[in-house]
Amino acid sequence: MSEFFAYVHCDKNLVPFYVGRGTYHRATTKSKRSESYNAKKSEIGAKNIQIGYMECSTLEASCELEAGLIKCLTRMGVELTNRAKGGLGGGSFERTAEQNIAMSEATKGKVNSEETKRKMALGKMGNQWNVGKKYDDERRIVMSRARGGQPVRCEKDGEVRIYPTINDAAKGIGYDSGNLSRALRGMAAKRGKGCNGWQVSFVDITDA
Repeated sequence: MSEFFAYVHCDKNLVPFYVGRGTYHRATTKSKRSESYNAKKSEIGAKNIQIGYMECSTLEASCELEAGLIKCLTRMGVELTNRAKGGLGGGSFERTAEQNIAMSEATKGKVNSEETKRKMALGKMGNQWNVGKKYDDERRIVMSRARGGQPVRCEKDGEVRIYPTINDAAKGIGYDSGNLSRALRGMAAKRGKGCNGWQVSFVDITDA
């Protein structure tokens, strides 16, 4: 059995109200869900929730299927309890301007106590689930695009190179990735200049 699934939770009339992705266990559980999901569960009754799932070959496939289902059902006017648009990372939740202002005001000038800092440090100790984990080139590019990353164009003495990510470009031209990122985003004194003699710029893929 694959470790990647996309799934749909429906009411007793088979009307979808939630779309997700994850392991088989995550697909079939009704607990540890969002507040909006739990409200719907209370309304229709946990025992009446119908679950449909599809096994996927890769993480990317499950992400694409989840995002596609959410987009399709939303266009059809189906009311979902999802707070995000789905896809890799699931980080597409969009706050309103009022929510952003409220969050900013709530944390403005806040200083964590030494005890709080100590607890936060302890909470991070041993959190090494991703240490040493290596991704193949295809997955790295997918993850980069999901975070808004773009290909990088490097030009020097008439030679032009296109790299899929900033890290790849940095390795390719022998330049620090942090400094390259700042140069690309206009934070350097002269944008795109001085990167070991390479002129660098993002490749626009919005119309691709």
